[in-house]
Amino acid sequence: MKVHIEKIDWLAEEIREATVTFSVKGQKFTAFCHPADFEVGDDLDIEVSIGVEGGPAEWEEMFSGNPDRKKCLVQKRPGSWEYLAYGKVVRIQPLTVDVGPFELEYGDITHDPRVIEEYIYFEILRLDISLKNRDVV
Repeated sequence: MKVHIEKIDWLAEEIREATVTFSVKGQKFTAFCHPADFEVGDDLDIEVSIGVEGGPAEWEEMFSGNPDRKKCLVQKRPGSWEYLAYGKVVRIQPLTVDVGPFELEYGDITHDPRVIEEYIYFEILRLDISLKNRDVV
């Protein structure tokens, strides 16, 4: 997925660990990155992933928590890596959710194909990004 790097806040520059703000499809997101081997202004091919899941722990809450059938990530507080995720299940093994501007793999939590096309909700404690390949495009 092509993104534009908007901002890098170094957590530990010597080991290239940072909080990175990036934009995709007109929306901005903040994520953890290590190693952050790029610069502000770069246009890159990256992968977005869930670094730390936050729940919900209950299956029923996950599958009933998106009654409006939204596809989006809502940042819990400005500048954080934490998000409320709302999306549509597009695949299983691993469970892959379309959250609007991109898809996220939630994990291998079910083998039941009946969940495909269902709208779900979950929390992300840390959104991560990494370079898909090492070349700046």
